[in-house]
Amino acid sequence: MGSTLSPSQASGPVLPDVAHPLSPDTSLGDAPEQPFPLERRYRTRVLPIIGLFVASLVALTALAVRQTVRDVHLEFAARRVSEIASEINRKAQAEWGALLAAHADGPQRQVIMALMMEAAIERGLPQFKVYIPSGETVFSTDAAEIGTMEANAALTAAFKKGERVLLPHREADGTRYNEFYIPVERRGGDVALVFELYEPAGYLSGILLRALLLPTLVPGLLLVGLVVMLGYLIRRAQASIDLRAARVRELSARIESLLSLSAIGAMKQAPAGSDLPLKRIEVSLLYSDVRRFTEYSEAVSPEKVVAFLNRIMTIQIESIVRHGGDVDKLIGDALLARFDGPGKEESAIAAALDIQEIVEQGGLPRGIGVGVFTGLAILGPIGPEARRDYTVIGDSVNIAARLCAEAKRGEIVCDVATLDRSGAADRFASVENLQVKGREGHVSIRRMVKAVS
Repeated sequence: MGSTLSPSQASGPVLPDVAHPLSPDTSLGDAPEQPFPLERRYRTRVLPIIGLFVASLVALTALAVRQTVRDVHLEFAARRVSEIASEINRKAQAEWGALLAAHADGPQRQVIMALMMEAAIERGLPQFKVYIPSGETVFSTDAAEIGTMEANAALTAAFKKGERVLLPHREADGTRYNEFYIPVERRGGDVALVFELYEPAGYLSGILLRALLLPTLVPGLLLVGLVVMLGYLIRRAQASIDLRAARVRELSARIESLLSLSAIGAMKQAPAGSDLPLKRIEVSLLYSDVRRFTEYSEAVSPEKVVAFLNRIMTIQIESIVRHGGDVDKLIGDALLARFDGPGKEESAIAAALDIQEIVEQGGLPRGIGVGVFTGLAILGPIGPEARRDYTVIGDSVNIAARLCAEAKRGEIVCDVATLDRSGAADRFASVENLQVKGREGHVSIRRMVKAVS
C-alpha cells in the first residue's frame, strides 16, 4: 500500500482525457485561450470603414469636379461675352453705349445686330441671344426670334441678381448643350443686357477629367496597394496568433491534466489579481490504494508498472467522473476523490462499487482497497506562492485514508453515517468499531467484500 495522502504532494501517472459535466466552458469566443479574431475584425470592421472612406472621397471628388467644371464653363462663357462686348464697343462705341443706356434707335440696333451676327459666326456659336431688362430679344442668331419676349427663372436671376446661370439643355435629336445666361452691366452697376449662349456640352468636362485622372488614379492605386498589403500582413499575423493560441491551448490542456477539475474551475472563475478563497465544506471522500504494489513494481519492468498504473487509474477516474465526483489528487498508486452537494454519499458509494467491480473483472495483476468517509474539510490553495496545491485538508482526509488502509483487495470500508445516507447499506456487512490513530473515540464502519478473481 502507498503512503498516506498529504496536501503538498501532487505527482502520479498521466490523467486520461475525460469530459466532466462541471468542467468550465472554454468554447466561448472571449476565452483567454481562444485566438483574437484579427482577420475577421479587419474584414468586418476596418475594410467597411476604408470602403466608406473611399466612397466618400469619390463622391466628394465628383462633386468638386462637377462644381469646378460648372465654374470653369461659366467663366469661359463670361469671358466670351466680355470679348464680344469689347469688340462691339470698339467697332461701334456710340451704338453700343446707346444699347446699354436703353435708348438705342432702330438704325443703331441694326448696326449692333450685324456686329453680333459677325461675332457669332466667327466664334462658331450655334445659338446666341441678347435680352434687355424688359425681356425683349434684341438679337438672336435666329432672326424670327428677334423682338419676341422671354421670361424664365434663369433670365430673371441674371437681370435682378446679376448671377451667371448655367442650364443643361438637350435638343430633340439628343444633342446636349450648355445654356448660359451671362449679365452685362452698365457703368452704374445695373444689368443692362443678358447674353444667352449655347455651347456643346462635354468637351471641357473631358479635358478636366483627363487632367484630374492621373492625380486621382495614383493615390487610388496606392490605397489599393496599401489595403492589399495590410490584408497580407493581417493574414500572416492571424496565422501567428492562431498558432500561438493553439500552443497555449495545448499547454493549458497539459497543465489541466495535472490538476483537479475543481481547481481548474476555481482558477478560471476567480477575478483577475485575486487569490483563491479557502472554504470549509462537507464532502464525501473516496480514498483508494493498490494492494501489494511495491512487491509488483519491484518484480516487473518500469514500462509495465506505468502501464498498469495508467490502466487502473483510468478505470477509477472514469468511474468517479461518471458519478459526479472530482479527482483531488494522485499519489503514486493512491487516489483521493471528493464528492459534494446533495446526494454526495450515494454518489461516492456508487463510484466505489463501480470501481471495484470493473477492477476485479479487468484481469489486472493487482487490485485495490477503497475507503469512503463523509465529514468536514477545508478546500482551497495550500502551500507557498511558488508552489501550491488546490486540495482538501483536515481530519476527514486522514480518516478516509485510514479506512482505505483497513480495506483488503476488492473491499470497500465505509463509515456507517455515509452508508446510511447512500441507500446501499444492504450490500455491506455488520457494523464494526475502528480505532483511528490520532482521534479520540472510534469510527463505526461497515465493509463490502467482493470476491477476488
